[in-house]
Amino acid sequence: MLLNVTDDRIAKFFGITTKTLYEWKNRFPSFSEAIKEGKEHTDLNIANSLYERAIGYSHPEEKIFCYEGEIIRTTTIKHYPPEPKCLELWLANRQNYLRNPKVIQVDPGNAPITINISDARTPDADRNKLD
Repeated sequence: MLLNVTDDRIAKFFGITTKTLYEWKNRFPSFSEAIKEGKEHTDLNIANSLYERAIGYSHPEEKIFCYEGEIIRTTTIKHYPPEPKCLELWLANRQNYLRNPKVIQVDPGNAPITINISDARTPDADRNKLD
């Protein structure tokens, strides 16, 4: 899936209303799961790319030259330095996550369960120091 693909855009792609899309998602769990996985996959790819840009990264790159009429191919290492704006964005979102852990409520039948998603590496007592 592409970045920023919302249910509204998916419905438009299929030429249906958002209400119909929700009905399809309820009626066909595998369809709903495929959409969810596509969005999660995209989020993970974007987070990984943002992280790489924030810390800098290197990759092999083929260079092609023409010397005295002969084509020469050589492999070099291309380096991208850390991008300050990406680092700032990553840290701002990370700190916000540590300050405001998500709480999800699910109902697996008769007994609702609250799941507190927080950073297990940061004890609750230390989390308050981040504010």
